Amino acid sequence: MLNPSQKLNIDIFERVRALHMPLGQYVVVGGVMEALGIRKNKDVDVVCTDLLFQKLKKEGKYKLCDCADCENIRNKDDKEILKGEGVDIISAYSYRDLYYCSTEKLIETAQIIEGLPFVSLVELKKWKLACAREKDLNDVTLIDEYLKSHA
Repeated sequence: MLNPSQKLNIDIFERVRALHMPLGQYVVVGGVMEALGIRKNKDVDVVCTDLLFQKLKKEGKYKLCDCADCENIRNKDDKEILKGEGVDIISAYSYRDLYYCSTEKLIETAQIIEGLPFVSLVELKKWKLACAREKDLNDVTLIDEYLKSHA
């Protein structure tokens, strides 16, 4: 079992590939900043189709989370979050009633990097602005700087 500092030495692409998820049924939403060289991620966050989410939930490899952090993000949403070692699997990409993007749209508009689907920076920025936590607003600044330098 890897400790958190060892996980950061494994790049985002290896961590996503190790999940063995079928293409077209998921998108990485927490990890695109690492994939683009903006900053490292501690874990991998994935949004997947309802069919895949229910399959993973039934298999029991990941545990349904009801911690305070997940509850804060979920609030009144119906979304569920499955947790595993270094991975969160989310049933919907939303933040309370301030932001929502369908899984289908996320998959359709995903940025493919090294053969893996990552959320577009535009959608990630919208989500982070809705959350408006200090760490999210810091990420918005990094995203803006990246987009400006790659225009």
